[in-house]
Amino acid sequence: MKKCSKCNKKYSLKMFIKNKSCKDGYANTCKDCQNSYSRNWKKKNSKRLSLLRKKRYAETDGLEVKKRIQKRKEIYPLRYRCQMLRYGMRDRSRIKNIEFDKNFFTTNYLIERLSKNSCCECCGKELDLGYKSNKKFNDNSPSMDRVDPSKGYIKDNVAILCWRCNKHKQDATSKELRIIADFMDVWGNEVESDIELGDKL
Repeated sequence: MKKCSKCNKKYSLKMFIKNKSCKDGYANTCKDCQNSYSRNWKKKNSKRLSLLRKKRYAETDGLEVKKRIQKRKEIYPLRYRCQMLRYGMRDRSRIKNIEFDKNFFTTNYLIERLSKNSCCECCGKELDLGYKSNKKFNDNSPSMDRVDPSKGYIKDNVAILCWRCNKHKQDATSKELRIIADFMDVWGNEVESDIELGDKL
């Protein structure tokens, strides 16, 4: 237990940040008091800090900010992916003038959903949730599919599919896809027969 020099309350050492300059290796103020002080200081000096940040951004062409963003993307690839999926839903809903339940489809909801099931909800293939610096999609990239194309991005109408399944599905009906599958089966069997015949000859 340690007593905070600010609020005079006793807490376990977990409530204090490590500080090598202190005798016991922990800061004299608890985390709550330290956070409160930092918030108040930043609020009081917000204008000065804003000017300094703008000046530093202009001098470095935003290099520091870009590096921080890049580092966050590399450390938390799943969060970045989910943010991109959410932005995609939001932008497409505006373009197509369809509903988007932004309160339901939060980034945290998508993270939780993909953490529980990281596979395509159509074919069961493992989704590629890694960070991609070139922003290019591949067949295993996650994508948001409106199960019923006539409805928007609302609860019970959105599935997370791999890019390939979503691309094939698009706006096609199940009947249309079955017709195409039957067509491919017929021609595929004929091709296999020709190959087998050629081997025999």
